[in-house]
Amino acid sequence: MQNYQAKRLPEILNVTELKPLNHDNFQSFFVETDQARGKNIALHLKYYFESKKDTPQKVLFMGHRGSGKSTELFRLEQFLGHAFKLVRFSIKEVDIIDFNYIDLIFLLLDKLYKDNDKTPLPDSDLRALLNCMAVIKYNGQRWCGLHPAVIRMLEERGLTCISK
Repeated sequence: MQNYQAKRLPEILNVTELKPLNHDNFQSFFVETDQARGKNIALHLKYYFESKKDTPQKVLFMGHRGSGKSTELFRLEQFLGHAFKLVRFSIKEVDIIDFNYIDLIFLLLDKLYKDNDKTPLPDSDLRALLNCMAVIKYNGQRWCGLHPAVIRMLEERGLTCISK
């Protein structure tokens, strides 16, 4: 596919590539829409996160394909720098037919665990996450359904579990 920005309507189909913008193509293809939308959503979220930085915050970007979720997340990442940890995932990584909040929590834990070597979480945050997982997945007798490395992390931290 050619790497240029369409200038006329008929060219749009020839250059449309339904992939999120990233570091490599953001400057070439980003179109400013803040004025039409009424506000800069990424900047609004930046101010929100900064005002609540002592309290864990979670935001889930949802919307139809092409609505700008990844673009806004990329912009937010540019505004925040390394002050906050962003966890990216795609719906393609899950079974959307049977997806629930527990699957979302496990997906997030998996992403955080795999990324922990690059950007470690504070132990208190990791402990809280693992404790949450333990409550969900402990069956009263043994750990079930967790990656062996996660089980070791739970046991190393002496986490207790609620079994019900």
